[in-house]
Amino acid sequence: MKKYGKIHPPDYNLSNVKLPVYLYYGANDKFVDVQNLYQLHEALPNAQKFLVPSNDFAHLDFVWGKHADIWVYNKILSLMERHRKEI
Repeated sequence: MKKYGKIHPPDYNLSNVKLPVYLYYGANDKFVDVQNLYQLHEALPNAQKFLVPSNDFAHLDFVWGKHADIWVYNKILSLMERHRKEI
């Protein structure tokens, strides 16, 4: 509030984000509205979205999920390695 003089900060033009963004989401996530994720995906010019291949995968499964390493972490590490080689 002190910085912007109002409760909410101003909107940020997400089309200015040029780096790759990877959006992982679960079909059973009660904290993230899929429509909001789709809107974010459309607003980011270099974004890809990945649905975790389990109907039971929820928000906390990204941290404590039994298969989070296979469905999320290993894929993120591969993406990071690929982009590291591009630098």
